[in-house]
Amino acid sequence: MAVTVKVDEMSLVFTSSEIDSLDDWQSQAQHLVTLIDTILELSTVFDRPSISEKGFAGYTTVLKYDNDKAFMLQVCYNEMMPNMGVYVHFSGQAFSKYLFTRDVIASKVIQDFKKLEDYYEGAAHISRIDIAIDFLDEGLSVATIYDRLVSEVDYLVDKNDRKNSSKISAVVNNQIVNTIYVGSKKKNTRLLMRIYDKKLEQLDNAQHATHYTEAKHCNDWVRFEASFRQMYAHQISEELVKIETKEELSGFLFSTFCEKYRFYNVFDETYTTLTKVMLAYSDGLSDILDGRKPQESNLEVSINYLCTGSGLMPTFYKIYDFYGQKGINNFIGYLFDYYNNAYEANRDAYNYIMKYREEYQGRKIFPWRDLSLKGGEKDGKS
Repeated sequence: MAVTVKVDEMSLVFTSSEIDSLDDWQSQAQHLVTLIDTILELSTVFDRPSISEKGFAGYTTVLKYDNDKAFMLQVCYNEMMPNMGVYVHFSGQAFSKYLFTRDVIASKVIQDFKKLEDYYEGAAHISRIDIAIDFLDEGLSVATIYDRLVSEVDYLVDKNDRKNSSKISAVVNNQIVNTIYVGSKKKNTRLLMRIYDKKLEQLDNAQHATHYTEAKHCNDWVRFEASFRQMYAHQISEELVKIETKEELSGFLFSTFCEKYRFYNVFDETYTTLTKVMLAYSDGLSDILDGRKPQESNLEVSINYLCTGSGLMPTFYKIYDFYGQKGINNFIGYLFDYYNNAYEANRDAYNYIMKYREEYQGRKIFPWRDLSLKGGEKDGKS
């Protein structure tokens, strides 16, 4: 009997912010492909790449490592679309082979990939990550799980116990449910869970199965696989890069899975044994997945917030009371020093200035001159 967790598939993207023309981009993209091969040591694990005749996921130039489709690793870019960046896609088997050969854990991949930021201004992050939890010889059945979900004996909730309203569908073979999908299977979805019979998958695909012997000798093997994309993948990326050990990684993956997926029993009014086991293996710390879309805040709103809601004015008030105008001037100097020497603009700030620079520079007066001086914080209260 065993319960294990791992990163299955992973895709990464590097988007550059220092491109002046398409010619620049094509030259830079070619260099990035070479850097990726070197930094990730791809050619030490896989055969030298060949250029594919077909595009992939909107990318027109595709380098494929190894010809075996099951071990698919692709590095791609689009010559005419710099904003798509350079894309690296590991299939599940390719990723397993890569980790085993290099003897590294999954977090090492994003740590190495982010080294591209040392060569070019831009952002390196995960665009898709699949977390797979395996229950081997634990007496689970996909068909039973499905029956309990559709009959609403059990239902899915998130970490805040909010009910998951996603569509539940199934794949049926010989009148037996062997795969369950929770969520939309469309490509642009940011979250999808698949529950399937891993034993059956391995035995039915013996030619490409990497765990055929294990599957043949086990009684049951059920996999819970959650695919995180878009903003969820970005948020996971920011945390994954901090992880150094297998133990940390395992706890983090269990915990992240349980942020979105927990099985709840209606009659017992508590989590099912399945979820209790996952939570027991988790680090209990993960609280990173925020599905809200970031709201773009214009310059005027930001300035108004600094004046009325951020706590900056009470800070000035306290400094002035303690140290007078000299203290205020010294503190402003400190802020300038921090901005010049320590602050690094994030991608949201960069995108904002690229979008609105011309508009603001065309104005005759500074935007803060148009703001009301009516304050929202008085008497130094925050």
